[in-house]
Amino acid sequence: ESYLNFTNNRRADFQLWLGDNAYQDGTEAEFQQNVFDTVNCFGNVFTNLPFFSTSGNHDYNSICPWQPSFCNQDPEIHTGPYLNIIDPPTEGELGGVASHRKLFYSFDYGDIHFVVLNSELGSLNSAYNWMGLLNTSSTFTSPMLEWLKADLAATTKKWKVAVWHQCPYSGQDNFTDDGIQQFCIAARTHFNPIIEQYGIDLVLTGHDHNYQRSYLINGHYGYKNTFTPAMMINGNSGNENFDGPYIKYTDGPFAGVGAVYVLAGNGSGGNDVTSFDHPAIYYGHTCDTCHGSFIFDVSGNRLDGQYLTHTGQVLDKFTIVKQSFTGLTEEQAAFDHFYVYPNPFREWTGVGYTVLTKCPVKIDVLDITGKVVYAFEAGTREPGSYVSVLDLDRANIPNGNYLIRLDCGGVIKYKKVLRME
Repeated sequence: ESYLNFTNNRRADFQLWLGDNAYQDGTEAEFQQNVFDTVNCFGNVFTNLPFFSTSGNHDYNSICPWQPSFCNQDPEIHTGPYLNIIDPPTEGELGGVASHRKLFYSFDYGDIHFVVLNSELGSLNSAYNWMGLLNTSSTFTSPMLEWLKADLAATTKKWKVAVWHQCPYSGQDNFTDDGIQQFCIAARTHFNPIIEQYGIDLVLTGHDHNYQRSYLINGHYGYKNTFTPAMMINGNSGNENFDGPYIKYTDGPFAGVGAVYVLAGNGSGGNDVTSFDHPAIYYGHTCDTCHGSFIFDVSGNRLDGQYLTHTGQVLDKFTIVKQSFTGLTEEQAAFDHFYVYPNPFREWTGVGYTVLTKCPVKIDVLDITGKVVYAFEAGTREPGSYVSVLDLDRANIPNGNYLIRLDCGGVIKYKKVLRME
């Protein structure tokens, strides 16, 4: 109802199911009762809202149960209610490379290319372990991963979106660092490097029952303690009304670098309130009655995403803008690779920046009156990427809003920051 009220007469082109589509076990009866019912579920909107979907671990309980042990069955013969219900484009009918399988597939819509992966294809039998469960080798491959590489290499669409179930990042209760969540770890280890290599812009997953959204990031495939500032392509909120959209270059040295990861797992189930703690995550929202949906629009060089709650509130917004690197001066382009992380911060924060031409670098912290309350001389920098750490606790700077001013030989740019306990 919240979605229908929010979109009014401008309905979405289609719906994306992110897995665990019918609780508890993905049976035929559960799909009928929890998805297709016309009274309490989506039956009345399917006429004007077609769907594409991926499977979740609960859907797989009626295909090849993952509890109490992992599936020991050839994916080529998987069958069950979920796979009987869906009818995806397996032969490239809607664009993309044919997968010849309902398990994973791709399609084009407008100037967007979608890849839909299956994050449940893990097995202790190496022949059936198509997602690399419990395998940390960077050379691991499988029929699904080989198809993914071929598919992404073939597309010429401006925008690329990846969909699967098991979230690679979650900051709630160390969820994706937990040894129980081996499918999440395998997805981060084996899916992320491939999609980032081919310039995926947006990743949509579920599994953890909350909403979370990352910064624009690239290159993080391990546990959260391995996240480094160099993996933060842009530490802004991505909200153009606050501190600016995320920029993705279409050419030049940063071409195609950076993706936003959205975890939208609270469509009908929510977790209790706890804090979110993961360096890749910008925003999170959860409670046991907090439900919502993620809506995104693409128009030309711009992608806008927003998180809509069941009460009609929009609690998170971000924008990704595609633009040419060669249309900017070197100084402007370098300064678009300028971020402050963490933000908000408590005792210290890091200022990351890229210098393309040799220049003296100075970093100042200004209060809301424009007064410099902290000054840092970084010295003359050769071309390259740098991170300068500002210890504002030692400088006895009180909590509040500030501006960080980066000066590279007279070329200046600002970022808003917040210091808080």
